[in-house]
Amino acid sequence: MVDNVLEDLWVHVKVKCSNSVNVLSSRGTLDVADSVPPLSRQIIMILTHFEPTQTYIVHHELLVRVSRSHAIGDFAVFRNGVRTGSESHSPPFGCPSIEQLHSRKALFYS
Repeated sequence: MVDNVLEDLWVHVKVKCSNSVNVLSSRGTLDVADSVPPLSRQIIMILTHFEPTQTYIVHHELLVRVSRSHAIGDFAVFRNGVRTGSESHSPPFGCPSIEQLHSRKALFYS
């Protein structure tokens, strides 16, 4: 989960877990990028042990930056040389239930 406590900047997050072994990702892929708006939070990815009788390894690389724009730009995930997803989520969520789990939430409610 990423909490963006900044009032006027977006947080861009890129997570690379493609070197992990025997895990499943809630996003359907092990490399993702998202843009979290000011004063918001978002679950970026949930990893689950796939085959319980086998060992698992989680290897992750986390890249974070702040920006005045929501567009993730060069943080986007590429598959076969093609950029995947929108300006804010890469790859796209794919289905409503995954989108609901990973949708942005306000940090503070009035």
